[in-house]
Amino acid sequence: MYTIDTNKLTKRNAATVLRRAAALIETSGWHQGDYQNDNGCLCALGAIRVACGIKADKWLKQHEHPLIFSVYNTLRSELNGVAIDTWNDRKGTTKEDVVGAMRQTAAKLDHGRKLLNGPWMDLAKEDRNES
Repeated sequence: MYTIDTNKLTKRNAATVLRRAAALIETSGWHQGDYQNDNGCLCALGAIRVACGIKADKWLKQHEHPLIFSVYNTLRSELNGVAIDTWNDRKGTTKEDVVGAMRQTAAKLDHGRKLLNGPWMDLAKEDRNES
């Protein structure tokens, strides 16, 4: 299994996180209203954290987990700027919507979509040369 370094901002790492998060929701179940429920079902944000090996409800600081925040920003951009938690918890959003958005964003990263670092900024220089 590919090991993710949450301090390394690369499209490959981000796409891997999104695919793992989608798989976690498919296997563990999907949840609205909190990061994780008592049965282990995860919301979109919780699944991204768990996909990186971090507890679903752990308080995160951006400088400690730059990849996670870049994944958040990139997915948020695909959601037309809607905050992921707002979108996840919105009436009408389904498990299939969440899994689909994660997989679609991962596929776009595989095919040249930029990974957003910070509030709507471009990816760190080191990813521009990654194959």
